[in-house]
Amino acid sequence: MVSSILDELDETNVKIATINPGAVDTPWFANSPRDKSTMLDVEKVVDAMMLLINQGSCSNIDHILLLPTKSW
Repeated sequence: MVSSILDELDETNVKIATINPGAVDTPWFANSPRDKSTMLDVEKVVDAMMLLINQGSCSNIDHILLLPTKSW
């Protein structure tokens, strides 16, 4: 889907991207037995969003995949 939209926006200055996070520690999982230490912190997802928003005009990040690391 993103590639088709990118094709349509090719001659513009509009950028489009997706952020695909793994499990994020949000209220969605409040009653879940899932181990919260294996989830992404909300701030890390916000950091990825800010990276996209603040990227320079000479770059075009179109996809970020965020996965939690193993809890050691």
